[in-house]
Amino acid sequence: MNWYYEHNGEQAGPISTNDMQSMYARGELKPDTLVWTEGFANWVPLSETELAQTNPSPPSTAPDNAPEENLTQTIDVPAPPGMVQCAESGEFFDHSEMVQVGEAWIGLPYRDQYLQKLREGGSTNSLAEGGLGNTPNSELAQKAKETLKGHFGAAIGTSVLYFVITNFASCLALFFIGPMLLGLYFFFMNVARRQSPMVSNLFDGFKQYGQSMGTCYLMFALILLWYCVLIVPGIIATYAYMMAFFIIADHPNMPAMEALRKSQQMMKGSKWKYFCLGFRYFWWYGLLYLIATVALGISTAAGSGEFASMVLFYVIIYGAYIPMVLYTFPLFYTASAHFYDDVRGKAAL
Repeated sequence: MNWYYEHNGEQAGPISTNDMQSMYARGELKPDTLVWTEGFANWVPLSETELAQTNPSPPSTAPDNAPEENLTQTIDVPAPPGMVQCAESGEFFDHSEMVQVGEAWIGLPYRDQYLQKLREGGSTNSLAEGGLGNTPNSELAQKAKETLKGHFGAAIGTSVLYFVITNFASCLALFFIGPMLLGLYFFFMNVARRQSPMVSNLFDGFKQYGQSMGTCYLMFALILLWYCVLIVPGIIATYAYMMAFFIIADHPNMPAMEALRKSQQMMKGSKWKYFCLGFRYFWWYGLLYLIATVALGISTAAGSGEFASMVLFYVIIYGAYIPMVLYTFPLFYTASAHFYDDVRGKAAL
C-alpha cells in the first residue's frame, strides 16, 4: 500500500507503509500529519489511520506550558491524487466531474450557484468555510430577501404543505415529523444557497429517515430534561440545538448526537443573536394578540355577548395571522439558513 503525506503544505510520496511507520517512529511524521492512501475520500490525520495503531505515538516536543494555539496550525490541504478541490464548496471531485470557470475549478453540482454569484458580483467561496457568526442580522435578513426572489411562491407552497401534512395527520406525525422537518430545512437551505429549491425537497428528508427521527427525538428528550430543571435552562437548550437539522441536511452521514454537539458549538455566544433574528420576523404576533385582547374587552364591555366577542377575537387573530405567517415564515427560515452558514465555522464545518 502506498501513502501520501502533507509536508510544508505540499503533497509528498508515494511511500510504502513500512517507510511511513519508520518515519512516524523517528518523529518525522506527527499524529496530526495529514495522510492519504487509495480508498480514502479525503486527507485525514495520521492518528486516525492504521499507521498510528501499529506504532506508539512519538513523544511530544511541545513544552507543557505552550499555548494551545501553537499546538495546531491551519494548513492548506492538498487534494488527494487524481482529484481537484472545488473553489465553491471546498469538496474534492474527480477531474471529470468539474468545470473550469476562469481560473477556478468548480464541481458540477455547484456550477450554477457559482455562476449566479459571479453574475451578481457576490462572494464566490461562501461554502468553502463557514463564518464565525459576525454577520449582522440586518444583512442576513437582506440576504433572505434577495435569495427568495423568484422562489417565494414555491416557499409559500412548501410551508403550507408542511403545515397541512403535519397538522392534519397529527396522530401519525410522531412517525414522520423528523423527515418532514428535515425536508423543510433542505428546501430553505437550497433557497439560501441558490441551489434550485423545489417543493419536492420537502420529502427529501425521508432519505435520511433514521437519522432525522433520531435527531428529532434525541433533541426533544434533551430539551425536556433541561425544562425539568428550570424554564430558563430549557429555553437556552432549545436555542443551543437550533442548528441540528441544518447540520444533518448538510452532512447526511453525521450521527444525531454529533450534530447536536456541533449545534451547541455553533450557537455558543450566538443564541441571543438568533433570538433577535426571530423577533425581527415575529414581533407582530404579540402586538396582534394585544390588539385582539383589547378588542375583546371593548366588545364584552359594550354588551355584545360572549360568543360575539370571542368571534371578533379570533377573526382579528387569524385574519391577520395566516397572511403574516405565509409572508414571514419563508423569510425567517431562509434567514436562518444564512445564519447557519454564518455560524458553522465555529464548529469547523
